[in-house]
Amino acid sequence: MDREKLVLPQPENTDLFREELWLLFDKPNPYTMDQDLKDNLTLNLISFKTIDWDQQITLAEDVYNRHFQGLNYQEASQRYLDLAYTINNIHKPLEKKHKPRSIVVFNGLIGHLADLVAMEHAEKIPEGFEADLANQTLALFQHDGQDHWFFPKLNRLLSSIEQWKYTYNFIDSLKANISVDNEEASLVKEYSGQLLDKINQERNYGIKNCYFQSPLFLNSNQAFYIYDEKLGLEDPSVFRFYPKDNIANIGIGQKPTREVKGKELIHKKNEVKTKPIKVESVVAFPLDGNGELNFSVMSRLAIKKGFEKKDSEGIYEVWKMFMLSRIYDLTRKPEIVEKLPSIDRIEQEIVDQNEELGQKNKKINKASFTRFILPRIKTPEPEISEEHETTQENKRFIDRHHVVWFVRNLPLGYHATEKALDYALEHNVFLKEGETIVREHFRGTDTGAQRLPAKALFKR
Repeated sequence: MDREKLVLPQPENTDLFREELWLLFDKPNPYTMDQDLKDNLTLNLISFKTIDWDQQITLAEDVYNRHFQGLNYQEASQRYLDLAYTINNIHKPLEKKHKPRSIVVFNGLIGHLADLVAMEHAEKIPEGFEADLANQTLALFQHDGQDHWFFPKLNRLLSSIEQWKYTYNFIDSLKANISVDNEEASLVKEYSGQLLDKINQERNYGIKNCYFQSPLFLNSNQAFYIYDEKLGLEDPSVFRFYPKDNIANIGIGQKPTREVKGKELIHKKNEVKTKPIKVESVVAFPLDGNGELNFSVMSRLAIKKGFEKKDSEGIYEVWKMFMLSRIYDLTRKPEIVEKLPSIDRIEQEIVDQNEELGQKNKKINKASFTRFILPRIKTPEPEISEEHETTQENKRFIDRHHVVWFVRNLPLGYHATEKALDYALEHNVFLKEGETIVREHFRGTDTGAQRLPAKALFKR
């Protein structure tokens, strides 16, 4: 394919490709893609009214399996750029007729390819190459010519490499400290499916945005973050393309600390000053409606594949079960959760028992996890009842409808996140200790849905 036939978006009066700008790679050239893949991609760009994220990852995996096998990390990175060039040549003529959906599908495919390259090669990439890649990305960013078009592609690849390295370090830490029998992992998977069904069917109160510590899965200076499916997105324009079946985001990072110095946030209504919580190095994995944890908020690449590469499928299933249990608790009222076995207490007991036995690996067995799982999946949910709500208003927990933000109490051991505090302040709400804000969301199912008026609830 001749370069002249390939139309790239570019500003006016730009130079042609500058060879000296490409410090780490050859200047990208279109790579010949199999014809059936090109046809499938064209169909994917124009045929669907909404974004099919499962089809996005399937197509990306097909492209990757055919055109990336056997390449080393530098060859794979070069191939990624060349294919981005080729895919744009397919996409560009379709963009005018099918914008903005076409560009989202295009970016989704390129993003998934970057994630797949990073998943395969992140641990093989030497530190020097990663630094060179960052310099190459910066060089493209600072140039205004055609080459600048490749900046977000390389930036996504660099970001994916960094996140997969972080993810693999997390997996290694779990593998070094936790052991699970295969038979028990199978039972865990069954219990997780039942728990997910309850979350999907009876998600009455939205996700309480918060963080918590975990002696079983994290170091003492780390924390897990749970926040609703859209709160992690900075750009509202992507909301309509965001995967519709995502339930929540699970982040891993440093335990937050109150900022000692810096600008204070002022609550306008009551003139209450509060220090923001500072969070470091949070990596977020969205949980989809099928119960899989994916690589990023705009990705359908399951992180389970990373665990499989590390021969740690059983550990993944156990960790996911614990996370699902936390999300289950965070969609229920604290007074209900208080009657259930404490996950914090059971985690600490597992740690203490293994320390007493002098075992480095924390053995997670059926006896330890059935204690908190069975009460959550076997006990019927109590009827929802609010003194100020009518019978018709209670019907909103069945029909799909919009619910505005509202304040909720957190179970013991959970704390509001920085994003929750910021969101609350934007709506002139000051959160007390032990409270968080539930972002506006939809409840109920689409079948026979009746749109009922939403009402904010403030129960202190």
